[in-house]
Amino acid sequence: MWEAVQMFRENKEHLYKSMFCTIDSMDPRYAKEIEDGWAGLFYKHVFCQIDETIFEPLYSKDTGRPNTPVNILASLEIIKHLWNYTDEQLFRTIRSDYEVNFALGIRELGSYYIADRTVYDFREKLISYALENPEKGSLIFDLFQHLTANFIDTLGINSSDIRMDSTLIEPNIKKAGRLALVFDVLCLALKIIPNTRLPQSLQKVLEPGFQKNMLYQAKSEKLASNLECLLNLAEEALEIASEIPEVCAKEEIKTLVRLIDEQTYIDENSKQRKVKPNSEISATSLQSAYDTDATYRAKGKKVSSGYVVNIAETCEKDNPVQMIVDYAVEKNTTSDQKMMKESLPKIKENTDVKRVYVDGGYFSTEEWQKAHTNHVDIVFTNMTGSQPDPSKIPFSKFRVDIENKKVLSCPAGQKPTFCSFTDGSYSLRFDIHVCKNCPLAAQCPVVLRKSYSIVSFSEKSYLASLIKAKYMTSEEIQKNISMRAGVEGSISGLKVGQRISELWVRGQEKVEYYIEWKALAANVKRFCRGVKELIKNNKPLQQGRSVPTLAS
Repeated sequence: MWEAVQMFRENKEHLYKSMFCTIDSMDPRYAKEIEDGWAGLFYKHVFCQIDETIFEPLYSKDTGRPNTPVNILASLEIIKHLWNYTDEQLFRTIRSDYEVNFALGIRELGSYYIADRTVYDFREKLISYALENPEKGSLIFDLFQHLTANFIDTLGINSSDIRMDSTLIEPNIKKAGRLALVFDVLCLALKIIPNTRLPQSLQKVLEPGFQKNMLYQAKSEKLASNLECLLNLAEEALEIASEIPEVCAKEEIKTLVRLIDEQTYIDENSKQRKVKPNSEISATSLQSAYDTDATYRAKGKKVSSGYVVNIAETCEKDNPVQMIVDYAVEKNTTSDQKMMKESLPKIKENTDVKRVYVDGGYFSTEEWQKAHTNHVDIVFTNMTGSQPDPSKIPFSKFRVDIENKKVLSCPAGQKPTFCSFTDGSYSLRFDIHVCKNCPLAAQCPVVLRKSYSIVSFSEKSYLASLIKAKYMTSEEIQKNISMRAGVEGSISGLKVGQRISELWVRGQEKVEYYIEWKALAANVKRFCRGVKELIKNNKPLQQGRSVPTLAS
């Protein structure tokens, strides 16, 4: 439930000095520790820099009581993920931790009350707004970009070099086999159907002993027949639900329909519904009764049901710290190439990127060409696809005018007598007399005919060959691996330090919400470390955005 209608108002009260400041009664050494520590840095460079107008669409423009300050609510979310607090711990720190109060611009401990429900309502508003306005993007991402830009400016971070990687994460769902999955979905559906409409066969499903006998005490040779039995019961439940309008429209029944469609098929001969073999179950099929968005993926040796997170961060070696500049959460069946395609325009808009270092999983000639056109170089540490024949001259040795779709000459410098570009491929003819006497004839990919020689290759093959020639030398590979390697450590840091591998939420929209605050909290933590690094080396902070000062 949302709060009563609230009118948007920016919070400027923290700029006015309170008559009763808790810090004034502290020992000066304690006071200095707070002002120079994370709380002081957070107040100056996070809390004071939050552009509250970003969140104005969540509130009414001209009616209702004034909203709870957005910079306090947003800061609380950052602090929760900065220190990996549970909600209970977060609410306790608001009441009793002066450092947290100081970071929120509250100078007198216990003077500002924030109801737990207010925090929950703020979260619900953010998630609902993102679902209702997908074309406008995430408000949290807007805040992330705003604060990260200030961090980069203040620390003097060079953002021309970016590295990118992805990792699989799992929501708070149990890893159920097909039998347990069907049982869970069936139970949820049965619980919303009036008990008076259920026959005895379906009422037994909800009895305590049914699950034990069907799932846990069944012998291995009976698992297939048990699965068929449960799916038959699911069909029976669906028939009953379809006769009750107020029930058949609910999400539990929609999930039941999806389950039956994905787990069974109609036999052409008998016209009966039968259970699909395991090999025919799609990776996008339902993985959990409690998270209908999660998908299945095997990446390397790891098998996961859930989502994939793509992270991009700076990687210039002279930076005091590296900053995350982009993130994305998708179903884990989403390819790295697709995530890079969606991330590059945002990275280009918000940074000074010139080079992006990625592994072979991101390889795409189309994206490389598009990025190259926009003056961004995608640097690969490895490449997918077959290896070129070392005994043949690579296509990259042909001189090609990609913009005008023309081949200018062969590797030996001979101009083609005919050149066409059709359906993404070049078709060429050369003077056969020149080709026969060419010193490169044995290694050349041309084919000799009676009166001319021919060769054809796709633009994709040419670009792949060009990229391999540029990046796949041993010297380049070593250099590129060195630039990209740190992102794997950052992924590990997010999983361990920010605990993104321990999700306590389900559903893609909530997982995205969780990851967004985690990414922002990670940047806040890095910023504080970067400030300490500059102070340690006697280097000044750069001129970021101005910090508001206390009003007189």
